[in-house]
Amino acid sequence: MKYNRIQEIENYIKNAKVASLDELLDQFDISIQTLRRDLKELENRNVIKKSIWWSCL
Repeated sequence: MKYNRIQEIENYIKNAKVASLDELLDQFDISIQTLRRDLKELENRNVIKKSIWWSCL
C-alpha cells in the first residue's frame, strides 16, 4: 500500500511538474506527516527536489 501510494504521488508530480503540499493532501487524502515521509523518500531517491513547494526535476 505504501509503495503504491508513493508511486501514485511520484506519477502525479511528474505529470503536474509542480505540486504544493495542499494540492497533494487534497489529491491523496493522507495526513501531512504521511505526505512529508513519502516526499522525503522521493527526495532521497532523487525523484523530486524540495523547494518552497515540492516539484519534480
